[in-house]
Amino acid sequence: MAFPFPMPAESFFAGLKIQSCEFDLTENVISSGFTEDGDGLTARLGARRWRASITLAPAYWDDADATMARLSILREAGRSLFVHPLPRAFPRLDPLGQVLGSALPTISGLPANPREMRLTGLPAGYVLSAGDGFSFAYGSNPVRYAFHRIVSMRTVASGSGTTPVFEVTPALRPGASIGTPVVLARPFSKAVIVPGSATPGTSQGGITSGMGFDVIQTPR
Repeated sequence: MAFPFPMPAESFFAGLKIQSCEFDLTENVISSGFTEDGDGLTARLGARRWRASITLAPAYWDDADATMARLSILREAGRSLFVHPLPRAFPRLDPLGQVLGSALPTISGLPANPREMRLTGLPAGYVLSAGDGFSFAYGSNPVRYAFHRIVSMRTVASGSGTTPVFEVTPALRPGASIGTPVVLARPFSKAVIVPGSATPGTSQGGITSGMGFDVIQTPR
């Protein structure tokens, strides 16, 4: 049976053996010169997007061929996949997601500042730390997918499971709404393979080394 797109993380990305990864939020600022007084001038270019450069661990030929076969179908126009943030896909103080358990957090507050939000539905006293990632889907036709990281150093849920307002990066895009479910354990981002970035590696002595590719977020 053919794979659907976006390709589910468990069908490809979650099973990869990754040797190294650069995972970062792209910049959307360029320098446009200086004033007569020497003040720097900058300009904004579009929305910021998450990008990852991934190098896979050496693998036996058979396993490498299987990985490259799936990567091949993702390298065609219009193909996308779900990816997890790296190097960790769980909250800092809940590295296996066991404290979160079956809790179903949702957005409970959206202040006027698009860099701020609040959650509810967490276990009492649950702690969110700077760098923790989360994701949520929003909108319809098409559905869009957001991934953010928490900026506030320490955010503690109340006894009723509601957090105070905390800061996130990047800023929330229009469309997020109160009541939207939020994923904290293995949060995801929808992405595409960056054209020209995939490398098949070099095979020698039954081992293939140097396989890799880049992905970049696509919200829709």
